[in-house]
Amino acid sequence: GLIAVIYVLTDDPVLAAGGAIGFFIPDSLFQGQIRTRQADIMRNFPTMVDLMALTIEAGLDYMAAIERILKNVTVVQRTELENELQKMVNEVQLGYSRRDALKRLAMRTGVSEVRSFVGLIIQSDELGTGLVGLLRNFSQDMRNRRVGKAEELAGKASTKMLGPMMIFIF
Repeated sequence: GLIAVIYVLTDDPVLAAGGAIGFFIPDSLFQGQIRTRQADIMRNFPTMVDLMALTIEAGLDYMAAIERILKNVTVVQRTELENELQKMVNEVQLGYSRRDALKRLAMRTGVSEVRSFVGLIIQSDELGTGLVGLLRNFSQDMRNRRVGKAEELAGKASTKMLGPMMIFIF
């Protein structure tokens, strides 16, 4: 589709192919950066949820718990998740409601686990249920899914290695 349109406009196949490649390269570069950022967020997310559970159990509400955790991390050492949480705290301080700031956090990250986490906090806030037990179960569930995904990838690796091993043996 796009190559044909560029070819009709330019009458040069090399220019048409170059235009098509130039059209898709920025998108693929951005998608790679997005995946790297989301992987960084997911790598630190279970630990952050556990820290929140500990500080909430000590008597703070979830927003004060996030602020306390972020206060103990220097700006230079912050991960992507901590930067996003700081943006959320700043939005609340600027006047956004907690619910809106949480929803904006989920929208900015684009990670399904963060969306689930935000839904969990909003639901707990609306219903008045205890958040500590929910956070502990949530972080354990995330760790179990991570281990399951690693086991699944390890199982697929053995079948992928079978073909090249057969070739090298013969």
